[in-house]
Amino acid sequence: MKIIISILINTFLFVANINGQENFNLSSDFLQYNKSLNRFYDTIAPTLLKNLSKKPIARFIPIYTMGQGGCLVSIEKDSLDKPKLITHCYSFKKIISNKKNVNIEEKSIYISSDLSNKIVKLFELAISKINKEKSSFGLDGITYMFVVRNSNGNLIIAEFWSPEKGTAINKIITLCNELAIITNGDQEFTNKVSKKTDKLIAELEK
Repeated sequence: MKIIISILINTFLFVANINGQENFNLSSDFLQYNKSLNRFYDTIAPTLLKNLSKKPIARFIPIYTMGQGGCLVSIEKDSLDKPKLITHCYSFKKIISNKKNVNIEEKSIYISSDLSNKIVKLFELAISKINKEKSSFGLDGITYMFVVRNSNGNLIIAEFWSPEKGTAINKIITLCNELAIITNGDQEFTNKVSKKTDKLIAELEK
């Protein structure tokens, strides 16, 4: 069991422009711990993070390494400082070998500042809970990453492996998957997710 909390000060989120190419910028001990994720960083990351801000307000990335797929959720602000929820949902045509085998669907929708603040609060709680809960060596091949930008403009990143059902992290991840559906534009569903977020925040703050 291992938990790694990486605090990256004045750096880009997972992406560094090196020789004109975008690459994940993760702690070396994390890469050594789970080298199987290198396939994801080398093949999926550049495409998955394309056109996204290098300093988002908040971001959730489920990393699948066994041929499944998931939805990245990113909260960013446009040039007029309006919050927008962006999703990059990806799926694999076959086992990962190169970028061409990955399908990515991008969607976005403007959200209220209130909902944006709630999501940031939820992700902050996720990072604090990750520091307390135990990861497990599950066989689902999934690593979850949470990112928030603090008041100083620095990015705080936390990773978690295979959360057990019923744990705080598992509940947050379940809600993150619902956040991805908001981009479909159903206001009634968005209101329900907002209320669920309120309820989960209250539960986690006890």
